[in-house]
Amino acid sequence: MAGLSSSDSINRENDEKVDFRGGLCRRVVFHGGAFFRNTDHAGEFDTDLSFTGTVTAIDDTTGASGYHVNDKIGGILTFGPLTGSPTTASATITHWAGNSSFDFSPISASGQTTLDTENIGGLGYFGFFFEAPSVFDPGTGKNFIPSQLLIDYTVDGSSAVPLQSLKDFPTDEAGILAYLGGTLLSHNAGLAGGTDAAHKFSLTFNVDSLNLSVASTPIPATFPLFVSALGGIGFIGWWRKRSANV
Repeated sequence: MAGLSSSDSINRENDEKVDFRGGLCRRVVFHGGAFFRNTDHAGEFDTDLSFTGTVTAIDDTTGASGYHVNDKIGGILTFGPLTGSPTTASATITHWAGNSSFDFSPISASGQTTLDTENIGGLGYFGFFFEAPSVFDPGTGKNFIPSQLLIDYTVDGSSAVPLQSLKDFPTDEAGILAYLGGTLLSHNAGLAGGTDAAHKFSLTFNVDSLNLSVASTPIPATFPLFVSALGGIGFIGWWRKRSANV
């Protein structure tokens, strides 16, 4: 991921577009087939991704990150609640998206995370991308993105079916590679952001450990009572209409 600029983009075969944002490369695929949007919010889950790694390259002219090559790093990405089924899906791609928080000093932030799994002609993909909302910096008069995280894997010869349920979620890096199968072509792990537009940095790292967990979102204790109350109100209204017509 070295040598990438925030304005570069590359079009590839199969209507793929690789989007470079703030030094991070997110692989976005636009598929010609129909997508199905999930509107069933029954069964929601919170997803946690924790990682440790070793910095392999860094662009930080101001020293804002406090990190150097070969330093150890670690962070936690929490996002959800997500529906157990994908937000959108096709025969070759599944996509989840949800509000999230990323804990990594000095660029801890809240934002949006996407999780994508793909298999297009044997080209398998599994990736997370987090991005905080753009912020205006009055000191420079520019907008900047204060926090980003990308971790993804691409393989050739994959036989994996895009994940249809978070219940089938891999729990670590070995599980992701076992799910994808095939031969690993590329693996990206990187961070970018800054405290302001004048103190931005980006770095890439080797993943030393990666742990994923999915937990059901608890239903508030008052929710069943609320539903029961709605049902009671509906029954009373029906009974009044019935009585008026008798």
